[in-house]
Amino acid sequence: MRVAARARSSLQVSAPGSLVLRDVCKRYGSLVAAAHLDLTVKGGEFVTLLGPSGSGKTTTLQIIAGFVDATSGEVLIDGRPVTAPPHKRDIGMVFQTYALFPHMTAARNVEYPLMVRGIDKRERRRRVVEALEMVGLGDRGTQRPKQLSGGQQQRIALARALVFRPRIVLLDEPLGALDKKLREHLQLEIKRIQQETGITMIYVTHDQEEALVMSDRIAVFNRGSIEQVGTPEEVYESPRSLFVANFVGESNLFHGRIAEHHARPSLLTGDLSLTLPAGAGRGRASLLVRPERLHVLAAGEVPEGDVNVVQAVVEDVVYLGNERRYSLVSADGQKLIARRHVGEQEDGRAPGEPVVVWWPFEDGVLVPAEPEPSE
Repeated sequence: MRVAARARSSLQVSAPGSLVLRDVCKRYGSLVAAAHLDLTVKGGEFVTLLGPSGSGKTTTLQIIAGFVDATSGEVLIDGRPVTAPPHKRDIGMVFQTYALFPHMTAARNVEYPLMVRGIDKRERRRRVVEALEMVGLGDRGTQRPKQLSGGQQQRIALARALVFRPRIVLLDEPLGALDKKLREHLQLEIKRIQQETGITMIYVTHDQEEALVMSDRIAVFNRGSIEQVGTPEEVYESPRSLFVANFVGESNLFHGRIAEHHARPSLLTGDLSLTLPAGAGRGRASLLVRPERLHVLAAGEVPEGDVNVVQAVVEDVVYLGNERRYSLVSADGQKLIARRHVGEQEDGRAPGEPVVVWWPFEDGVLVPAEPEPSE
């Protein structure tokens, strides 16, 4: 605990940097890499840019860093437009490839940003010691990168990005090369360090689970645009587009048209009429039901309450330790996924077994339908 407190008092920034992207665009000829991006990040926030490969998230990070010039629009840090070259933007960078100097020790790698900024030798040594302690490598300062594991090298890269007390730290897929267990551990470590230092962090990843675990807010990218910005819960529970619903987590989606039915709107899809949550409008739409919201009962059982019911057959069951993942197909061919905790009363269905799938009306989320080609 003494180490954490010491690191917090020394490396914590006095005024975390705010960031604003204002109508930022980047074109490479006819290719649009970033299209009219608007994003505001508060000082001290952890914001993740999430999206598939080619969605524009890394290009956006490079524009913020100054490695790539925007075709149009503005980048503002602490309310001021930024036009300085990368090394003068007071921004730390952490890359997936670590980018450590192989001929330098860990301590010298961390010290390097202080040397180029003209910090005196005594102060440099003090900050290096504290930065290494903060990332849990206080005893590895004399080792070179090749003597360290991948996780340790990434910690050194993070210490180097923090040691000069930048207003903002940018992290580009920093954990992508690590194994699952180490990646999950470092996710929590990076978040802890960010909270202790108060430094604004902008994190790029294509890993949805990573974004949900680490972020204060998530900006979901698709084809060079930001589809939605929100807290992890907002993005997962209330997606504003079919892309977000499909990309963030697993989804059960029913597509159809909304009609009045029994005093509540319903979605007509195939042979099904599914009652919608309150507040549904009209026209074409999609109903999202997350796998953990689906309940699976033996055929013939009748669930109680205000629920939608679908007859289905179990196609496959995958054991995942604390839960089972059921692949199902409804009577009209709709593919469904359910996740149930091991040991629950409704757990234990087998492939080929007919079942009843149900969920409460209010557990469905109405998502706007994608425009038809003629629209």
